[in-house]
Amino acid sequence: DCTTSFSLGSDRSKSQKYVEFLEDIGFKVKISYGDTTSAEAHVASKYFVLLLQQLGFKTGTLNKDVPDWIFDLSHDLQYEFLMGFIDADGSVLKTGGWMFSGINKRLIERMQNIANRIGFFSGKITVHENSGISYWGGKCHPFVYEVSVRRDSRMAKKNNEVVSEKIF
Repeated sequence: DCTTSFSLGSDRSKSQKYVEFLEDIGFKVKISYGDTTSAEAHVASKYFVLLLQQLGFKTGTLNKDVPDWIFDLSHDLQYEFLMGFIDADGSVLKTGGWMFSGINKRLIERMQNIANRIGFFSGKITVHENSGISYWGGKCHPFVYEVSVRRDSRMAKKNNEVVSEKIF
């Protein structure tokens, strides 16, 4: 398949910058709308698909991972990578900071690692039983992993255990 698709989520204004970036570098982006809270962007380009594969990005929720080379980037670029991930699979907490979750434990652990490396404080990864409401890849999964991160030491988490004390 020569098409790459990604969710635009419920906050389209936040995702619009990614659509505009792809269009600015020459890709045609088609938007498809689901219900009132969902939309997807589609890029039909063999070159784009091959580029993502060569960079180590995988498809499928359980297959996604952070390519090792990301950990060699500057802190500024790792920060941008983290913020892009949070835009896609995270949410802003009312108490400040962000939370991200998913069914892929390794992906959540590696994103937490990036957050800690660049000076964020993070809570422990918590595991929740999935009530059957959330679906990824068309399947209901039994567990969801989540972690909260923030720039300072005031953590919004249950056990007050801070994984990283590093300051950016």
